[in-house]
Amino acid sequence: MMKKAKTIIIQTLTGFAIVLGAWLIVTYSMYIIGSSNRDGVMRTDGAWYEFTCDTVSNQAAIDIGSISTSTTTSPTSSTVASAAVDSSGDCLNAAMPGAQTCTGYSCISTCGSISSYVSAISSASSSYNVSENLIRGVICRESSGNTNAIKNESDGTMSCGLMQVNVDTQAECEYLTEHPAENIMQGTASLSARIAQAQKTMDSHGYNTVEVEEMAAAAYNCCANGEDPNSPSNDCTAANDWGLVPKWACPIDPGTSEFNMCAVKDYACSVGSCE
Repeated sequence: MMKKAKTIIIQTLTGFAIVLGAWLIVTYSMYIIGSSNRDGVMRTDGAWYEFTCDTVSNQAAIDIGSISTSTTTSPTSSTVASAAVDSSGDCLNAAMPGAQTCTGYSCISTCGSISSYVSAISSASSSYNVSENLIRGVICRESSGNTNAIKNESDGTMSCGLMQVNVDTQAECEYLTEHPAENIMQGTASLSARIAQAQKTMDSHGYNTVEVEEMAAAAYNCCANGEDPNSPSNDCTAANDWGLVPKWACPIDPGTSEFNMCAVKDYACSVGSCE
């Protein structure tokens, strides 16, 4: 009986060691596989073995292509002009040469459940010195305040969550839709970088009919094909009294695809007015 008892104790301890070893192996493996997001920031606000139940229907996860063009939407081959283009192919509500491009546009910074993210917006604003209203404007144009918004891009990437942050994998996308505060922080970091670049471009070219925030919004919105919407226009020039303006600010020959420069202008002007 003593021998049997010893055997039971040894088997129990062996089983415990196996269970503990398996736990450590799985935990370490999951940490290595999923520890960092696309920007290399450690994910320390959750664990693989923690689960939450959400009573919200999955119907909320929609493709937002009809809501806005995202940061990496490529122009399509469609020959149908977008609503931002008139019958002649020029932009609707086009500014006159030499006038401020975005005159008459207003900010839409209240949408969906955006009031739930006041603290996250404030934190991101302080971290990157970006206007809270500008962040709200991007959220409303990108996702209408829907944290579950997902768009599959033509280049194989995904634009996800409130600010449609662009990532490579489904796992990253799910993380950003499930963690709206992190989505806002990453989106604001991207927006901040675009503001800095827009200021350099404006100083370099001397644009005087657009604002830095409008240029940053244009860059946030466009373009997956590598085109820079803030580079000087070839159609609107000093020769036809336009002076020097970025591509998106020129109503001449904006393109006929759904995501043409008129659509970029509409986005840039509405978001830029939120500053």
